[in-house]
Amino acid sequence: MRDAEKESVVRFRENCFVRAAPCAAGAVLGVMKRGKALPFGGGVTDDGWIAVEYRGDVGWVAGRLAKRERGNT
Repeated sequence: MRDAEKESVVRFRENCFVRAAPCAAGAVLGVMKRGKALPFGGGVTDDGWIAVEYRGDVGWVAGRLAKRERGNT
């Protein structure tokens, strides 16, 4: 992962499920509240799911509910 990606976070525009797979059928790992952020996990799918670092693993969030930006969690 490039340095700029390491410094990226994913900030939530709405309350959002963190899922185990990049799809609505993926198991729910947790819930993030609007305004909170997680570290960017290094990937974005063609249909807009964003990878995040969640509790030591990779989780996925719907891109329509979150935005990747530079900054800290």
